Amino acid sequence: MTPEAELDETFGGWRPHRNRAAVELALLTGMRAQEWSTLLLPELGLMAGDRPRTADVDLAACAKQKRPRSVYVPVGAMELLDSYLMIERPEIVAKAQRTLRRRHHDLFVVQRLEVDDTKVRGVLEGRTVTRSMVR
Repeated sequence: MTPEAELDETFGGWRPHRNRAAVELALLTGMRAQEWSTLLLPELGLMAGDRPRTADVDLAACAKQKRPRSVYVPVGAMELLDSYLMIERPEIVAKAQRTLRRRHHDLFVVQRLEVDDTKVRGVLEGRTVTRSMVR
């Protein structure tokens, strides 16, 4: 968008909804790129079409000083996720599936989420495991 809130015809980037959602999460929560890139939708309370107005998220120890921490995701950041999830994410996931299928032995492949959305079951290194998620 231009400063006048019109479509910028010269914009050469891609995935503007994802990029804006990431920037808003960074600005409004202090979340780092490593933390955002490992965030799962259930950790934000985004399950079965539901979206809470806000979220408290426990982040993994993957960024600065490798310590876990919690962040509050305010209404504005949660709302910006909607356009990304509806418009861009399905295409991103579809394209990524080809590559991920070739590398599946290195990944934790989720088979199902437990009823209360606090556990995820999948295959990791050839073994079926269940992991807890904090919401």
